[in-house]
Amino acid sequence: MTERITVEDVKQADCPSSATKCLERSKMLCRELEKGNILFFPNIPFDFPKEDIEFLLNQKQIKNKSAKYKPRLDKLVNANVKNEQDYLRLHEVMKKLSCSSSTFLSKLLTPYASKWTVDNTCFRSFGFKGKKQKLKSDLLHIDAFKAKPMFGTRILKFYININPKLSKRWITSESFEKLVEKFGGSKDLPFPAVSKKSLKDSVRVAFKKGAKTVGLPVTMKSAYDHFMLKMQKFLKKNNDFQENCSKDHWEFPPGSCWAVFTDVVSHAVIEDQNELEQTFFIPVDGLIYREKAPISILERRSGWSMSSLF
Repeated sequence: MTERITVEDVKQADCPSSATKCLERSKMLCRELEKGNILFFPNIPFDFPKEDIEFLLNQKQIKNKSAKYKPRLDKLVNANVKNEQDYLRLHEVMKKLSCSSSTFLSKLLTPYASKWTVDNTCFRSFGFKGKKQKLKSDLLHIDAFKAKPMFGTRILKFYININPKLSKRWITSESFEKLVEKFGGSKDLPFPAVSKKSLKDSVRVAFKKGAKTVGLPVTMKSAYDHFMLKMQKFLKKNNDFQENCSKDHWEFPPGSCWAVFTDVVSHAVIEDQNELEQTFFIPVDGLIYREKAPISILERRSGWSMSSLF
């Protein structure tokens, strides 16, 4: 089961006296993440001005819509603001947060920083509590993206609870590896038959390749992405799993932060409000434990290359 590893009194410039000790600490923390554990920070470990937090707390996003800063485009989307001044301020705050969290984690998790891609920064001002809201978010799942095929790349998320009064409540369940052992290859969750594609599948892949070659906006998915999306859907619809699986309950108090690989830790949000989320994509060759990556687990279990187009 998932463990919570507390990283206390860490500041942006903190590091053991020698570079060797600093790197060893970084590798140790990366190993904990890759084993499916949560890194927990009791306080925000970098400068986050009080006035910026107050500004965010006063923003009211559209329900179930997150304001999203895209660092590669330097663009803010889904911003539900009153005027241009607030839009520019929100853009500035979220851009600064993206830079601060990335700089901090690049020093704390040094092995990842040279190869990762810094993805979106999201802010949710709305909140929900329990299953009365009937949101998919409060069902146990692993993360996978329809619009962003991963081809085995890992999804690391760093969260900040800026709510001044409420804790964020999570539950986690069994690891990806155990879930694959239990459900993978079953009738409801088959492994993609990479070596036995149907004619329909082969034609579909060939068509997409051709469309992409001539510049049409098509999304190419791997066998890995196909399975991960199917598994995400399977877990959410499996009532027996949702109700009867073993669960750990977590609370993340106001002002705390945590980091976790959400593609390997099955998780569900029970209660949250005023949360910031920074996503990083880490390729398999940037990991410490390559064998613990979901794509490696799937390839061992299925006997097929999961990076093949499907």
